[in-house]
Amino acid sequence: MQNFLVSSRKYRPQTFESVVGQQHITTTLQNAIKANKLAQAFLFCGPRGVGKTTCARILAKIINMPDPIAALASGEYGVFDQETALNVFELDAASNNSVDDIRSLVEQVRFAPQVGTHKVYIIDEVHMLSTAAFNAFLKTLEEPPPYAIFILATTEKHKILPTILSRCQIFEFNRIKTDDIARHLAEICEKENIAFEPDALFAIAQKADGGLRDALSVFDQMVSFTNANLTYAAVAENLSIIDFDTYYTITQSLHTGKLPEVLLQFSKVVQRGFEPLNFLVGIAEHFRNLLLASKPQTAVLLETSDNIRQKCVEQGSQIGVEWLLATLNVCNQFEVNHRNVKNIRFHVELALMKICYLNAAYLLSELPQAQPEKKKLTTNSTQNAVQEVVQEVAVSYTPQPAAKNAAGSYLLQKNKVEPNINAVAQQSSPELAAVPLSTEKATQANFEAAWYTFSAQVKERKPSIYAILNRQIPQITDNCIEIEVVNTVEKALLDEHRAEIAEGLKAKLNVAVGLGFVLNEAAQSQQVEPLKPNDIYKEMALQNPDLIALQKTFGLGIDW
Repeated sequence: MQNFLVSSRKYRPQTFESVVGQQHITTTLQNAIKANKLAQAFLFCGPRGVGKTTCARILAKIINMPDPIAALASGEYGVFDQETALNVFELDAASNNSVDDIRSLVEQVRFAPQVGTHKVYIIDEVHMLSTAAFNAFLKTLEEPPPYAIFILATTEKHKILPTILSRCQIFEFNRIKTDDIARHLAEICEKENIAFEPDALFAIAQKADGGLRDALSVFDQMVSFTNANLTYAAVAENLSIIDFDTYYTITQSLHTGKLPEVLLQFSKVVQRGFEPLNFLVGIAEHFRNLLLASKPQTAVLLETSDNIRQKCVEQGSQIGVEWLLATLNVCNQFEVNHRNVKNIRFHVELALMKICYLNAAYLLSELPQAQPEKKKLTTNSTQNAVQEVVQEVAVSYTPQPAAKNAAGSYLLQKNKVEPNINAVAQQSSPELAAVPLSTEKATQANFEAAWYTFSAQVKERKPSIYAILNRQIPQITDNCIEIEVVNTVEKALLDEHRAEIAEGLKAKLNVAVGLGFVLNEAAQSQQVEPLKPNDIYKEMALQNPDLIALQKTFGLGIDW
């Protein structure tokens, strides 16, 4: 058998123009050569497999040519000749990291090159040098002979002494973009007559995580596995990644609430050997991609093929942003708490169940309209029960803020004002004509369902408005609503948001409503007194009897 040359060596760039994804580095080096302003020492740092040593070799090669500027202009500097190679010295600091190795290198620097103009020393993995070796290298690095140039390469810049860093020009190499890697792989496929699907090359590029050398290693492996026919299904199978179609299908089932299908599809994924946690992480990333794809401005951020990007755009626009945000919240909660979980699969299934019933949770507020024969939801306790279910499943609500006194401090209240809705409804308000009325009339049941949904939306954005609206459920008469307030401050606050409240209720009821605010003078006259420390303790003890045991055990007192 003939010796096989891996792609990472066979297609290693030989010119600055062929370096992939590091144009900011190659442009700077070429300009420095043209202007004859090369530094005495360079530090190339960045992730593995992104072109640090390759750029060092190209730089070492071109500066030893008779006319570097003409070579750059013509692009004919792609091969080391025998004489040029004698002036380039490569040292692996991982295995030559002692002070004696550096002293030997320093001794070599003292001799001028026999052929060419420069001696170039490339020290790879320079962070592996010992402290003594670094110190022995300092003086030579700071004041080298005019013919010596040092190029240091490292993946861990933070381990290099500051005294070394200050003597070098530092070049930061970036992770290579997925698009650039996939494009480079496609060029190799055309040269090698390898059939491929663009989705397969993007899967390989994503697996490489920004490293071109890793991508080429995986590429060689996939070519052997698929017999030079790179399909997305074969690549996904060999790389042990869940394919896009699986995530797409499960997401459709989740959004439509088909729980049995979701659990069966998840079971097939586990039976194929994938970890449940990795599945949840993968589908969370799919939700993130759909969220980006739902808006044209952010769809360009997807690092995937045009085919998959188009599918994400279609599915993301069908699902909607609100549902995707809620699903990401559920996945994030699981990832935060999964370290305390023993049965990972059960809790992943639980997360899928929550996601599956998100739409059903949102529709709970429509129960009075869907079932008019049921008892009207006119009490705050029933409304709070609905909101608690939505909060548990959708994880999208925040606790109601506590009441404040005139000075702005939070108080526990002895007396809760219970407005007389019937008395208020009998009063007239000249402000009811502020919104044009429709000929249709909304029923009280439909209005209450719309009121629950509207107030829940207000709760997140404007808690102060929600606190006033949540105090009671108004009556609607001939599409006219009167909301009771207990002081002029509340009235002024609602007046400021009159149009927004009216439009919100109109959108939920599909009819225009008249809106008025009535000041309840009887409720205004009632004073809310702050509880004394003893009263606060009694209230807390009633809610949690263990507090009494805690006081007796430790002999705690109360600051009366």
